[in-house]
Formats: sequence, C-alpha cells, structure tokens
Amino acid sequence: MTKIIEWDKGHGGIDPGAIGNGLLEKVLTHKIVEYAMAYLSANYTGFKQSATRKGDQTLSLNQRTDKANREDADVLVSVHINSLSSSSKGFETFIYNRNVGDATIAFQNILHAEILAAMREFGEIDDRGKKRGNLHMVRESKMVACLTENLFISNPAEAKLLKDEAFLKAVGEAHARGVAKFLKLPAKKKPVQKPETKPKEEEIVEDGVYWDGKKMAKGQIGRVIILKSLPLWSPEKKKHRALSVGDVITVYRINETDNYKYEVGGGYTVSNVNGYVKYEQVPDDLNEANEAFYNG
Repeated sequence: MTKIIEWDKGHGGIDPGAIGNGLLEKVLTHKIVEYAMAYLSANYTGFKQSATRKGDQTLSLNQRTDKANREDADVLVSVHINSLSSSSKGFETFIYNRNVGDATIAFQNILHAEILAAMREFGEIDDRGKKRGNLHMVRESKMVACLTENLFISNPAEAKLLKDEAFLKAVGEAHARGVAKFLKLPAKKKPVQKPETKPKEEEIVEDGVYWDGKKMAKGQIGRVIILKSLPLWSPEKKKHRALSVGDVITVYRINETDNYKYEVGGGYTVSNVNGYVKYEQVPDDLNEANEAFYNG
C-alpha cells in the first residue's frame, strides 16, 4: 500500500520566520525539505510525497494542515529553525501534548534519533529533548505528525552550521531516513555494478610453425590426445600426476622397446594404452617447415 508523506516547510512568503546572523528561517526550511524529498525519491519506493509550499509562498497554518488532511497523508513533518537568545542552542522535536497514540510517539522517537545523530557528525549538539506542545501543525493534523526545531538561528555558532550546505543536506536526509524507517518503506534496488573489463591486449603471435593454432616445439614428431584419464610417468618410472580428458601432450619420441611409450619431454612418458590415448603424427609438410625454422 502506497504511503503518503506531507512535508511542511515552515513559514514562507511574507512570513520569513526567525531571522538572525544573516539567515532567514523560511529559506533554511525550504532547503532541508528539498534535500529530504530528493533523498527519499532516490533511495525508496512505495510512497507519494508533497510539500505544503513548493517555493516562497505565503500560507496560513490552516492551509498547511488542511492540505495534509485533504491528501489523507500517513505522516506530516513540519520543519522549523529555532530562535531565542544568542546562548540558546540545540535540537528538539514536538508532538501534540494530548491524545496521541503509540504511533506518534514511535515516529517522534525515530525521527529525533536520526536527525540528532546526523547533526552530531558535525560537532557537539545539545539534545533539548522530545517534547509535547499545543502547536497548530501537530494539533490540527489528522495523521501522525511531528515538528522539528533544527538548532537556533540566533546562536552564532549554530548559525555557522546552518550556513553550511553539507549540514543542511545531512539534516534533510536524516529527516527522510526517519520517515522511511517509520513507514517501513522498501529500499530501491541498486543497479548491479558490472566489473570493469580491461580491453583485450592485442594477441602476440610468435614466429614459428603452427599446428591447429598451437606453435610446434623443436623436435616435435607428434601429439597425444588424452581420451581417458591416465598417469603421466616420471623419469623414475613413478606416477607423476593424472592427465585429464582433452589434454594435448607434445611427443618428441616413441620408445617402442619400453611398452611403446610416448616421450613427452623432461624424461616424462605417456603409456600407449588402447582407448586411453590417441596419437597423431606431424604432417610431413609441417615437419619439414618446423625443422627449417629451428635449424635455420
């Protein structure tokens, strides 16, 4: 079932909200919500979202909650910046002070924790607490609702953070994660990253005589194709290792006096066992060309 999310950008238009240290609350709340909405769209599915104002419009409190109620939103998040004195500081959230259900309390807990954790990545931030109040946005909304107060515009140190675009982005994305976690929104499947493939190096073809694509060795008289697995015999006439079906072994000499074995270099031999090996002799023209190549 598709979840509906309503974002409220506090203040706007002729109502700038809090003013301090060269900042306007209405501008900051707009940025935070835009970052939140973009993050949700990029990372989650199963929802629809909208904001009470798209740009810098003037809206009454009734217009804001009426829109959320009319759209039958599942959650409402009203984003604000605090202001009091130059020494006031910290982050706090509000829900309505009466008749709230467990869902609203759970939403505040999740949202508060996500945002505070994101803020503290930028330094020490005071936690002013999860509060309740008789505020219009949480009182007149019919859905689960929470209002966030994201630091104090009146505090020079916190105003410095609020001027940092990276901080505003982190706060907005934390709002989004809190909403997604509460609503249990499915995460978008990330595209599978294909491993980078290096361009094939140009094949280097060595000089020489080739038999079926394989360069012939000096003194080669033939080849043995392994049809069934059998041992490669060591110079000490002990089993060295097993040869596998399909192996192609270069033959340099046929020892007819020693159980008709194929000598394959380094003193190693392959037995001529009926049905286990197939011997092929080098064609005469290739044999002549190979001798000429190695003997100059």
